[in-house]
Amino acid sequence: MKRFLLWLLLAGVSFADPTFHIGGAVGHAHDWTCRQVRETLAGQVKTVYYDYRGAHHSAACVPLWAVLEGAAPQGKSLDDTVVVEGTDGYQVTFSLGELDPKFGNEPVWLALDEDGAPLPEALSPTRLIIPGDVKLGRWVHNVVRLRVVAR
Repeated sequence: MKRFLLWLLLAGVSFADPTFHIGGAVGHAHDWTCRQVRETLAGQVKTVYYDYRGAHHSAACVPLWAVLEGAAPQGKSLDDTVVVEGTDGYQVTFSLGELDPKFGNEPVWLALDEDGAPLPEALSPTRLIIPGDVKLGRWVHNVVRLRVVAR
């Protein structure tokens, strides 16, 4: 057994819960795991239903706004932005105004699972979904970084 565990470590197999980072113009830059998000924002976790590639899915999600609020954005101006980045470098940008539920009218979600199972490695640690979008260009897989940019 010890030899097998040593082989896994040498092969680079990780048992750690994957993380994503929140930084930029925030008061509390930090890394989150899906488990931490579920525990810290338990009251805001919702089941969201969506279609993806011709199939119906559900996911336990938290509003992107809730995650950002926990990091205490410095600016709070409606034209400040949030850049969401995946491991492949794909990025999308939102204004804080469109994410703030007091202004925007379309929720943006961080999916923590898919159909009750952990996200596949190709999509984890979390996935950004916007079920109301006609095209999926703002959906980001493998979200690893949220960066607030104050203007």
